[in-house]
Amino acid sequence: MIFGIGSFLCGLSPTIFSLIIFRVIQGIGAAALQATSAALVTTLIDQRNVSRALGILGIMIGAGPILGPSVGGLFLAINAWRFIFWLNVPFAILGIVFNQLLINHIHERTAQSPFDLIGSIINGLMIISLLVGFSLLSNASNFFLGLTLIGCGIIIGIIFYLTEQKFQHPLLDFNALSQSIGIWHYLG
Repeated sequence: MIFGIGSFLCGLSPTIFSLIIFRVIQGIGAAALQATSAALVTTLIDQRNVSRALGILGIMIGAGPILGPSVGGLFLAINAWRFIFWLNVPFAILGIVFNQLLINHIHERTAQSPFDLIGSIINGLMIISLLVGFSLLSNASNFFLGLTLIGCGIIIGIIFYLTEQKFQHPLLDFNALSQSIGIWHYLG
């Protein structure tokens, strides 16, 4: 709903300031959609169909950056920039309708499990090391530091993998992945 409302308001924006404010609202809705969609698929879809559903989700997420510039360029060429935003509104309405149908017919499987603080900290350190390391590679004077951080990130990733194997409720269950993805049999 937030994404749809933000998109609608962006199309109504009379000033650049209001457009920026409404884009922030739209961005909050888009972030919530992206962050929760895969989790909802893995929680609500039957296990036999999860990989197919995640594939369809990936295609839909990938279609936006592919189609967006072309469709947006067309609307800009005909001086109808507002339709770039209003094009999202029917999809948001469809999403709300189908979401309501799902809520009425599907019941979420829930189970309480403790939060993996150690795994979260190790994973955060790994991601930060890798991201900062790769970003430093673009500057020749920071190249060695970037490689060092990437190496540290890889080592932290190995520590993360080994640590997660020991927890009953890990942040990332590599054992469950090994049952569905054959490559993990070789790594485990």
